[in-house]
Amino acid sequence: MADLSDNELLAEFARNGSEPAFAALVARYVNLVYSAALRFTANPHHAEEVSQGVFIVLARKAASLRPGTVLSGWLYQTARLTAANFMKGEIRRQKREQEAYMQSSLNEPDTQAWERISPLLEEAMGDLGETDRNAVVLRYFENKTAAEVALALNLNQPTAQRRLNRAIEKLRNIFSKRGVTLSALVLTGLLAENSIQAAPVALGQTIAGFALAKGAAASASAIGIANGVLKLMARSSAKTAITGVFAVLLGAGSVTGVVYRHELAHQWVLAGGRIETMRHVAEPVDLTDVYKDHSAFDLNARFYAWKTVPRGFQVMHNIPLQIDGIFYLWGEGSAVGMGEVFPEKVTGIDIHTTFETLYLYHTAYFISPNGRSVYSVVFNYADGSSVTNHVRYGRDILNWSDSPSKINVRPKGANSILAWVGGSSRPNNEGDPLRFCLTAINNPHPEKVIETIDMYSSKSHSTAAIFAMTIGKANLMK
Repeated sequence: MADLSDNELLAEFARNGSEPAFAALVARYVNLVYSAALRFTANPHHAEEVSQGVFIVLARKAASLRPGTVLSGWLYQTARLTAANFMKGEIRRQKREQEAYMQSSLNEPDTQAWERISPLLEEAMGDLGETDRNAVVLRYFENKTAAEVALALNLNQPTAQRRLNRAIEKLRNIFSKRGVTLSALVLTGLLAENSIQAAPVALGQTIAGFALAKGAAASASAIGIANGVLKLMARSSAKTAITGVFAVLLGAGSVTGVVYRHELAHQWVLAGGRIETMRHVAEPVDLTDVYKDHSAFDLNARFYAWKTVPRGFQVMHNIPLQIDGIFYLWGEGSAVGMGEVFPEKVTGIDIHTTFETLYLYHTAYFISPNGRSVYSVVFNYADGSSVTNHVRYGRDILNWSDSPSKINVRPKGANSILAWVGGSSRPNNEGDPLRFCLTAINNPHPEKVIETIDMYSSKSHSTAAIFAMTIGKANLMK
């Protein structure tokens, strides 16, 4: 059994209820699960209970895990969720104590660094995207080689290494905000040396013993823990199973219907019973990490004007948009005239799929000459190649506000439209109305997987403000 892969062992257990197969998985990953639980709970007994709960969840969900699941990453995330659910009554108190400790303990020697980041690690790892988190688990928790990480994530090695570097940089930033400043070299060394601790010898035997009964022989506490996290997973799945409801034009007859995307079946069900099966028609890109990284998650954070902007799930000109925040790219007008210095680039926006067109919901802050590039959008393909696209003032994007007589001026480009006009650029409706553009950027290689998207300021007079991105089929914008 030890020679079989994770997927082979899972299949054997799911198909035949093989106790040796499950025992092999437990032996392979019990230390990883126990270590995560111990860091989160800071209590060996609680960590054992959480570990049992995690493997009960695995036993019950083994048959439903999707092919290609990185099991170590799945178990780590399940351990993190299970521990959080188990400790929810303690989390707020622990967090306050940890923050007070961080603020009072400065300039300690590196020998204490692990003790300082250990209580924060699971929360920080939870802020990473799934692929980045899996990369860290594989590379530094399991000590896989870079080549093995790339293979497990189905990426080429340079792309996998970029993801690792980005994930470590995100962790460094998170720890720095909590008062712990570490170099990337020190952090990766700490993770590699300390992330995994040996679980009690009897724990693996106990867990393997109830595998066939799907946890029936486990303690009442462990069963309760497992049931709690299974309910949490079920609620999460129900929430994400239907990701959008919006109008879409299909077919030569331009039939418009309400459609729902089912994540598992990849089906769009139209009102009236028609079904079209495809990878996707269009779906919003998750920009949560970008909003967090650039301090703009709150639409009210910077300008009074943004209070009037539609937010949440919106459909504009047939394009589904998820508007939960803003991120900005550097512009001379705001930097020099207002003292607001924004990032010059935003890199590594996760995509990991094919698409025909990228739809951008954006506006500009300050005017640039017509035709001047405001920012560029780079498609990074899985084969290592890239394509740069320029967003130009006047053609694709316009100033965020204008006089009432000019506010309905449209961008001149064939692939851009005036998407929304309304509100006011100042509090109490004192200023001119606002406007936002919607721009379609066609992918020249729709057959190729795009791993990530990068955005770079072109250092014009205008500051770009990007609110939402959607990927999907071409020619949807109406």
